[in-house]
Amino acid sequence: VRSRNLRLTALRAFLKFAARRDVSSFYVIERALGVPMKRFERPILGFLSREEMLAVLGQPGDTWTSQRDHLLLAMLYNTGARVSEIIGVKVGDVVMDESPCVHLRGKGRKQRTTPLWKSTVQEIRAWLGRNPTLVADAALLPNREGHAIDTKDNFEFERQIEFSRSNSLIDMRRKR
Repeated sequence: VRSRNLRLTALRAFLKFAARRDVSSFYVIERALGVPMKRFERPILGFLSREEMLAVLGQPGDTWTSQRDHLLLAMLYNTGARVSEIIGVKVGDVVMDESPCVHLRGKGRKQRTTPLWKSTVQEIRAWLGRNPTLVADAALLPNREGHAIDTKDNFEFERQIEFSRSNSLIDMRRKR
């Protein structure tokens, strides 16, 4: 259905061009433009249950990158933000006072503040405790050189996410 609609869209664009060039065939072109697009049902997007998401998060490994990536996944799950928003968070953007929150900068320079759960705040505190050199201007989740994760690192992270970190078996195929 979708490929049919795409072809029909291309044909309509050409017919509109032809109608401006050859006015004498306008009636035939108008009839061809009257062919309706075929409707189709959009599938409802699936999601992971809380238990499945906790299984995906699992426990962080012993390595520095494993702990960083675990915090990244936890913040993504907590805030619902894009990866690009989370990797742009600086240490100073995280408020851990009586009402913990994180300041995010999204697409189009949009700024928003999202509350943080107690568990996420505990993980951030533990991360900052393990990395005392991180200052307010530094990226909360830096790369190995201490700089903000760039687009290439972001792509590598997305490519390497493994859902086999937990002991429980999650049937991810049914979530598609």
